[in-house]
Parts: sequence; structure tokens; C-alpha cells
Amino acid sequence: MPQDVAPVRVPSYEKRSDWYIISDKQAEIVGHAPLIFLDGKRGIWVAHRSHLPLLGTEPRADALPPVCVRSELADGTTLRDYQEVGAEFIGQRRGTLLADNCRLGKTAQIVAAHDPASGSMVVIGPLAVRGVWLDWWRRRWPEIEPVVLTGRKYDPDTFVDHPLVFAHYDILPSWTSLGLRDRIGTLVLDEVHVLSNPKSKRSIAALMMSPAAEHVVCATGTPLWNKPAGLWSILSICNPAAWGSFKEFTAAYCSGAPGPYGWTTGAPSRVEEFQTRLEAVMLRRRWRDIRDELPPCTRTVEIAPLNANQILQIDKLAESIREELSQGADFSSPTLIGALARVRRLVAARKAPIAASAACRVADSGERVVVWVWHKKVADTIARRIKRATPYVVTGSVPERNRARILDEWRASENGVLIISMGVAPAGIDLSQAAHCIFAELDWTPATIGQAEMRTFSPSRPNFVTFVVAEHDIDQRLVDTLTTKCEMAAELGVPAMDTAGDVMQEVFARDVAVVDLASLANRISARVALPTQFAGLL
Repeated sequence: MPQDVAPVRVPSYEKRSDWYIISDKQAEIVGHAPLIFLDGKRGIWVAHRSHLPLLGTEPRADALPPVCVRSELADGTTLRDYQEVGAEFIGQRRGTLLADNCRLGKTAQIVAAHDPASGSMVVIGPLAVRGVWLDWWRRRWPEIEPVVLTGRKYDPDTFVDHPLVFAHYDILPSWTSLGLRDRIGTLVLDEVHVLSNPKSKRSIAALMMSPAAEHVVCATGTPLWNKPAGLWSILSICNPAAWGSFKEFTAAYCSGAPGPYGWTTGAPSRVEEFQTRLEAVMLRRRWRDIRDELPPCTRTVEIAPLNANQILQIDKLAESIREELSQGADFSSPTLIGALARVRRLVAARKAPIAASAACRVADSGERVVVWVWHKKVADTIARRIKRATPYVVTGSVPERNRARILDEWRASENGVLIISMGVAPAGIDLSQAAHCIFAELDWTPATIGQAEMRTFSPSRPNFVTFVVAEHDIDQRLVDTLTTKCEMAAELGVPAMDTAGDVMQEVFARDVAVVDLASLANRISARVALPTQFAGLL
């Protein structure tokens, strides 16, 4: 119930701190929540912004900082409505946990919210996301050359007075003095779920660095909300002191208590209070929440013909797989795995040239394209067939230290063809520089297909997905089953949880009707037009 005294910003604290004066009556109501405290010198009660919803009140409008959102970037990119809302949310808070689902444009929102007059923009994240930030910085500030920190030797001359700075988590503990000699306007911790361990060196370094920033944004698309103890360090980076010490926080929200061997945590406690406080500093939109604002995704099918001998080989292998399944074999059976691997190799050999032709058509139109594969041999076959564009290959055989360089070179190309294995695409990787992706091969797990499709999705333009399907009922059933399961997950608002074994049981079932190619193409093109693996994640 709203209280009779509206909170005002504490004048004696830094204007960016998000702390507010509350009345004695209000303090009695929320005094149990960490961390309400009494400023003894002034005789006033002080509460963090996240406490105010517990009182049914909000900061007075004149206590909020002015927000200047850049809704159109230098390259002409325009934010969507939900992204403008996100940028304003960031600008009005000292600390923000931005938890939108993957590929909804968290980077764009943060870049649009940053005010260069407040100081430098410093981004800490995994190496895999470095190219994403460099690309968005170029879109908004093409005249500025960002600084990328490398090595563990602290050298302030490399970043002082530089408006845009990127560093990766592995070197963060060596650079905790960032901000002491130069103002940080916006400190961004990307893929911040890696800081959920408060005892790790990188988490300690981030906790030391965050008080020096005017604004702090912690960004992640990975759900953490069912494990409040893992959120303490992240929330403390966003809002120093607002959530109390680890013991205070876990005692309040994680059933924390002394145990025989030290402090222990248990099931979430005071859940409603915690969620209420979290909503004051966290912004989380799901795909289904903003589905009407998303651009269309066009799905098409390319048919790979098979000759009579290839069809006969696949028929024999399929029958042996059905026999194994009928005898109760599971997905780990060596015989089953061997037969399935042979089916995949036979099908892939025919699909590779078709996938290469489809990729060449996109490249010839002057656009980049991503081709998804599983086998190195298939990747090499496709690469050899790319004649009028440059192929960029990233598979498990490419050393990890070289992958980021290859991806950056592909992003900088005009019409490069990226041929990449689904097994080496890490969380956070952004391939949205390509509007087209082609599945030359398929994984049997719906979640993997959803994740791969999500990599090229962009909310700022139409998206195109092509499935190369062999002219055999087994491959057609596989595509139909995978896309159906992803669609059902999206409609239900849950992740696609089916295993490879679940899919295999359906694909090789004896009583399933033969899939008609024309109807398959129609069904795929009409299905849910968004990366469904993340459709319902919290």
C-alpha cells in the first residue's frame, strides 16, 4: 500500500548512488530487508531504490536523473520501441541487471544509453563478445578507435582519456584500478553470469571496480533467478551495499544459517520480497513478450537429390536402427550410434554441394552468410566449392586462439561465407552480421538447432533460414520433428527440452506416415518466426 511520504534522493550521497531518504514509518515497514540503514549524523533513514517497491512507492520524478537516449545511431540503425524502453531504464538507474533473452539487442540498448559526457565506456566480457562490442561502437561512434586491453601488466597510459575500452575477464584482476585516474561513465559486465561465484578473482575485481563508475550494467541472457545465492555478487556489483553482505543477503533470501561446518544456504526464502526488489533494478523481456515487434523470419527448404543406391543404403541402415530400438536399445548403444553416424555421413555427402550452391547465391548478392555443419569433412567440401567469395571455416580442428580472429575477418568481409560447426559456437557469440543462415547438417537435439538459428537472428531486420533436406524420408522426418518440437516449445513458453533420443524414436518409428516434400516445405516456412530455444526462458 502506498505510504504517505514519497522518497527523495539523499543529497549528501553521490547523485548516482540510487539511495533515498525514507520516513521513520517507512523504515519500520522495511527495516528487516538488507540493507536499510540509519545515517546517525543526520538522523535520517536511507533506503536503496530496490526497497521502495516494498513500500508501494517510487522515487519522485524530480529526483530522477535526466536521460538522453540515442535512438538512431550514426549508421542509420534505429532502436525498436522495447529497446528504447530498455535504454531509458538503464539511464535512470545507477545499476541495472539487463536480462533480456538472447538476441534481443542488449548491446544496442546499452550503447544507446551511454552518455559520453559522463566518462568512458568500459566493457568487460568474454573474448567471444569482443567483436560484437567493437561493431556496435563503430555504429554509434565511427570516428573513435576503441582500446582493447591485453595482457596482465597494468599500464594506465593505454586507457586514460580513451572513451571506449574493452577488456576480457581473464585479465580483469590485473586492471582493477580502472577508473581511479579516469572517469568511467558506464561500466558493462557482459555475460555477467560468470561472476556468480563471489570468491573468484574476477568477481572480487569487479566488486572493487564498480564503485568507480557512474553507471553499471550487468548483462546476461542466462537464467539465474532460481538460485538467489549466485546473484549476490552480481547484484552487489550493480548496486554496492544495497543487498548487504553475503551473510545478510543469504539469511534473507536463501535460508542462510550457521551450520556444523560454517555458513550454509538452502532453498529460496522471502521469494516475493526478493522478486519485488529485483524488478526495481532488473529488466527482463522474453521473446514472447515482444513478439509483435520482431521482424519476420523466412524459412525455406532446399532439396538434395539421392540416387537409387544411396536410398537403398539409407533404407538398410534405417531398418537396422529400427530393429535396435524395438529391442529396447537406447541412444548410447554402440551399434545404434554407428548406424546413425553412417546415415548422417551418407546424407551429408549429398547435402554439402546443395548447401554450397545456396551459400554462393547469397554471397553473389553481396551479403554474408553462415553455413552450419557438424563434420569437418562436410565443412571442407563446402569451402572448396565456394568460388566467388571467401570461405571462413571454424570447426573443432581450428585452435581456439585462432577462432576469434577468423570470426572478426568474416565480420569485416563484404560477402564472406562462414562455415561453422554447431559444436564450437560459444554462448554470447554474435553472427548477426549475416541475415542468412543455412543448415547443411542437423543436430538431433532441438535445443542445439534453436541455439544455432539464434546466432544470426537480429531484431533490426528480416531473417532468413534455409534447411538443406535430403530426398529421403528419414531426413525429412528429422527436419519436420525438430522444427515441430521447437514450435511447440515456443507456443508453450518453455525451452525445447527433448533429447536426441526422443527425436530418434519419432524419426525411426515404423508407423509414421511418409513426409510429403511439398507439405514439409510449407509447414517449415509457416512456423514460429523466432529462435525458439529461448522463447520461454525466465
